[in-house]
Amino acid sequence: MESKTLTYLFTRPVPRWTLFLGRWAASALIVAVLLGVSAWWIGFDATSMAENVKLRPRHQVPDGFTGRFVVASVLSGVLYTTMAAGLSTFMKRAIIVGLSYAFVLEMVVGNMPGSTMRLSIQYYLRNIILDGEVKAFSNFGPFSTMELITPSEALLRLGLVLIALLVSGCYVVQRRQYVLSS
Repeated sequence: MESKTLTYLFTRPVPRWTLFLGRWAASALIVAVLLGVSAWWIGFDATSMAENVKLRPRHQVPDGFTGRFVVASVLSGVLYTTMAAGLSTFMKRAIIVGLSYAFVLEMVVGNMPGSTMRLSIQYYLRNIILDGEVKAFSNFGPFSTMELITPSEALLRLGLVLIALLVSGCYVVQRRQYVLSS
């Protein structure tokens, strides 16, 4: 609104929610491709290094880790992009709330023992990466005391969060009256 370009977009004969979805889809696609390629490269590199170096069994990369890591990385990027897009429809300075969420809820609450972890997106992403193999990561802090759910259940819950965020963002953009402030 500050640069007065939103006015021109909203005067077009296109539903406002399609503008929101188009903007979100473009940014989510870029984030997904960049994170997917990066995650694949990290997983591939870790797997190939483990094959060339003799490691103790507890330090070896589990089978299928690269694929699960790529899925979790892409899904995290898409979810956080959706959250940022949704927050930007509700408030003027959404970055402050987004950073607060990332640093407070995801870092603090997401690493607390017990069922409090389930309030964070990290919990579900960890379940996708672990795929029931908690023994492989038992020496790593939050994984040692984590109560696991199945990766399919984690994907379902994250998918529902994604849909809820998109629907609420589309609804707000469609209904809200954006007013130019001087």
